[in-house]
Amino acid sequence: MLRKFWKADIQLQDKKMRSDQISKYFIETLKVREEHLDSLRHVNNQIYLQWVNDIAKSHWAYLTSGKFDQRYFWVIRRHEIDYLRQALLNDELSIVTWVGETEGVWSVRHVQIKRGEELLVDVKTTWILIDKVNNRPVRISPEVLEALKPYQ
Repeated sequence: MLRKFWKADIQLQDKKMRSDQISKYFIETLKVREEHLDSLRHVNNQIYLQWVNDIAKSHWAYLTSGKFDQRYFWVIRRHEIDYLRQALLNDELSIVTWVGETEGVWSVRHVQIKRGEELLVDVKTTWILIDKVNNRPVRISPEVLEALKPYQ
């Protein structure tokens, strides 16, 4: 996968978010391969979910450079997924993510999977920050919030 930050006027599909609320997007691109397909010959829903998790981890690593790896980890509380169109073998896809509302112990991450300008999958995931010492949710510290803040 190719990774990059893209400061752009990308057309947001979530009409509730204004473009001025988001300063940057983290984008990975990939080409659909045979192993991504299911028996119907389109990308398997589990693969989309794997891509959502993978880009979240990549973005977190990019934002923090491992700074918090010894203290915290994230777990998923909820996925909201809209499968709008199918992706097929050899399609070139962009996976776009950004950090949304963050409060208390949770943070929302948005992911859109696109083929060109066509939205295929729209995902909103709520993540919970966990303290590695006691394995319990922990309030997002100002330091962690600062790492996320420029991209909200």
